[in-house]
Amino acid sequence: KRRFDVLAGNHKDRLGPDALTSAHFMLESLFASQIANDLASAKTQHREVEFAFRFPPSSAVSEQQRIIVGTMDLVYEDIQGGWHILDYKTTNIAPETPDEELLLPYELQLGIYAYALEQWCGTSPCEVSLILLRPSMRCATFRWSAEMRERMHRRVVRILDSFQQHTLKTP
Repeated sequence: KRRFDVLAGNHKDRLGPDALTSAHFMLESLFASQIANDLASAKTQHREVEFAFRFPPSSAVSEQQRIIVGTMDLVYEDIQGGWHILDYKTTNIAPETPDEELLLPYELQLGIYAYALEQWCGTSPCEVSLILLRPSMRCATFRWSAEMRERMHRRVVRILDSFQQHTLKTP
């Protein structure tokens, strides 16, 4: 309760009792989770990591490259030196939803985060995870691999090409 009061701080007057109760429950669930233990033992933690990188990645700048920007919720390095990306979601997800189905709508976002981490620290993340805070705390993870990187690369290229074709046709 004390941790929540400190975190809620000056926002209590702007939030209703239902929102405060919900936030308290989500934070307490997070603090009691394995994720909290992993973060407590992490070598480093970086919150709200803003990034911008050229895509496709290349040492030479070209007109075909685009800049991708975003913000990762949390990046941390574990005690073995592995990097992890966490993205928090407060969406109410049915508990029986399989991880694969849950990750699917966020795969592109998380893949871009993995690319950003590779650009930022020169190494691939070992895990990229969604931390779902409702209706109960849950972690859905995918492992970043060469296959996943290639799939994301093709997907981002298709999206950027489609966007560029659409904007060229718009008067």
